[in-house]
Amino acid sequence: MKNPWRSRSNVNPQRENGHREIANDVFRELIKADLTGAELKVCMSVISHTWGFSKLSDAIPTQQIARETGLALRTVKQTVKLLKARRFICSQPSTRVIHGSPVNEYLFNKHWDTWLPRAPRRVSQSARVSQNAGKQVSQSSPSKENSKRKSPAARERTPDPRVKSLIDYYAQRFQAVTNSRLLIEGSRDGQRIKKALSTFSEEEIRRRIDLFLNDNDRFIASMARNIPNFVRMIDRYAGSNGHRETKGLPLAEFTAESE
Repeated sequence: MKNPWRSRSNVNPQRENGHREIANDVFRELIKADLTGAELKVCMSVISHTWGFSKLSDAIPTQQIARETGLALRTVKQTVKLLKARRFICSQPSTRVIHGSPVNEYLFNKHWDTWLPRAPRRVSQSARVSQNAGKQVSQSSPSKENSKRKSPAARERTPDPRVKSLIDYYAQRFQAVTNSRLLIEGSRDGQRIKKALSTFSEEEIRRRIDLFLNDNDRFIASMARNIPNFVRMIDRYAGSNGHRETKGLPLAEFTAESE
């Protein structure tokens, strides 16, 4: 079989230019071993420095392993510690000294039957309590209901489409009645309409908007026909026959924004 990428390559490595020999059994076990990418890189670096030069062990600076593997120095140190704990490699200080500190001597453990599996991940007590609480909640109520159920804070963050619909309706009716554009106070008017929706249906608020905007009463005519005043006077239009009701507080006791 021909290599389709050979013509595009700038290198042509040959076995006679140097190679590394690994026993077949060890090679197969390394393939099957539960090793991360970083752990396998460090193992191969140790094998390259030892078996690659027909040596059982060799003093290898940590910085050199980092350069060869492309790993950060901190990652190399952590990975070496894990590999030693799992008996893949052995290390001890050597007689070689760099910058006043001895360089570690490394040996790859070829006795793969002594390798240890990865230690199970430890779960803290607080995490166990959280997991158990989650299981109890999922068992106490159906999963579909849990997925649909939202917290009060989440419901507050979700815009109510009825609010925008009512504000748009108010603006259209205001322009039709007064032949002028409505000044909307953004989120404040949205909160006012939302408060009204907690008491009245959307259709009922639309009906009362029409009554308020077309009310020729002298008191109503003296105020601005904006949303704040509408919400203040909304209870005035409770009659189902299309006429306003004046029951309750006298009109003189109502406070409204003047034009």
